[in-house]
Amino acid sequence: MSTSFDVKLWDPTKRKDRKKRPWRLRWSVAAVEQSVQFETKAAADSRKAEFKIALNRGEPFDIETGLPVSELRELQRQRRTISCLELMKRFADSKWENASAHHRANIAEVCMWASIALLPAVPDSVDGVAVRRSLRRWAFNYKQRHDAPVEAVEALKWVESHIPSAAVFEDARKVETTLAAMQQKFDGKTRSSHCRKRARTILSAVCDFAVKEGLLDVNHVKAIKPERVKTSESVDVRRVANPQQVERFLGNVRRRKPNGWRYVPYFAVQGYGALRPEEAIALHAEDLDLPKKGGWGRLHLHKSASHVGSAWTDSGEVRDDRGLKQRDREFIRTAPCPPQLTAILADYLKESGFKPGPEGQLFVRADGELLAECTVRRVFHDARGETFGKNELKTPLLKRPYDLRHTCVSTWLHAGVPVTQVAEWAGHSVAVLLRIYAKCLDGQDEAVRMRIEKTLTGG
Repeated sequence: MSTSFDVKLWDPTKRKDRKKRPWRLRWSVAAVEQSVQFETKAAADSRKAEFKIALNRGEPFDIETGLPVSELRELQRQRRTISCLELMKRFADSKWENASAHHRANIAEVCMWASIALLPAVPDSVDGVAVRRSLRRWAFNYKQRHDAPVEAVEALKWVESHIPSAAVFEDARKVETTLAAMQQKFDGKTRSSHCRKRARTILSAVCDFAVKEGLLDVNHVKAIKPERVKTSESVDVRRVANPQQVERFLGNVRRRKPNGWRYVPYFAVQGYGALRPEEAIALHAEDLDLPKKGGWGRLHLHKSASHVGSAWTDSGEVRDDRGLKQRDREFIRTAPCPPQLTAILADYLKESGFKPGPEGQLFVRADGELLAECTVRRVFHDARGETFGKNELKTPLLKRPYDLRHTCVSTWLHAGVPVTQVAEWAGHSVAVLLRIYAKCLDGQDEAVRMRIEKTLTGG
């Protein structure tokens, strides 16, 4: 370790070319310049003050890292003592406040995969399922970690005593084998490409966090070349139903006694308005703009309520009340309400048993609570079973509620609605829409050529 007392500090400056952490603090040790970025000027000033305190104590600075010797020694000690489990817990905690409930759960899931990959083989005396459950449910849950039951606490103690220290991530080969293990399910099968991508992204974020905290020098995940697998984000056209099948499906939903009528409009806004399930359940009475005599109306969307579980939401409710997907809380999207949907919603509002929820929610049970996710799925699958024959039920046709949205968007595209308009209605960018629904656009060449020819000939 080479040290020096020749330390020069500059005042923090704001970089106009950076949106994240724009405040830069510069200093040099033995003419070797260092810099670090902060979100606020106050944070940069605080760090400068820490350096001044070290100088006033007569403490030398390390030339290579630019840190006071005492601080560097503490970081080196932590590298040897902090476990991978503790590192990932700190990472999960750092993300908790600004992450959606769904992303919090995803972080916990991937950190659990990483923990299992880093642990030695679980002996027969330890319940492997309990270990995985304790890691995912309690270890990385900032809100409820301290409420973990006794059996979870014992399982986590075993993990803490057997998992390696964070220094293991300094070994590029170990990082590579860990990531490879995370891409396999616990039954030995390979995870989906989406899950493998998520594993890589979150493990890389953990290592970036460790670098930022001074626990690692480099993030070795970034040096690992991602696998090159030909995957497609396009919708499987076999999932897409036709308008007649959607109509039969909704009829079968309605015939379910005694509350089938409550679920018809919930599925209808997805099948005719292309709402996501979490957008549909968050629809309020004041969001409807329906004509009095039927015809085209509009749906004004500004909220979503994903079902993720009470353990991961700030409110303790099973649904996470947020704005629209990847949009600011104030953003409003307007979706079309075709005559068929207008009629369904109008009939629903006239039902004698209908009463909006306490905040004006549309799709509620008799007790005013939102439709339960488990019941929604049961109603959907029962109605699907009554709509299609045995051979069709073996196919992906309308296999999950989200396929109603795919059906609607595909219908718009086949009807010749401009892609830009479909993207706006569906809440996608044009690029994403084209990527997801590429296969649904196949077969339109002839119709497009005829329209071009008609325009050119003035017909």
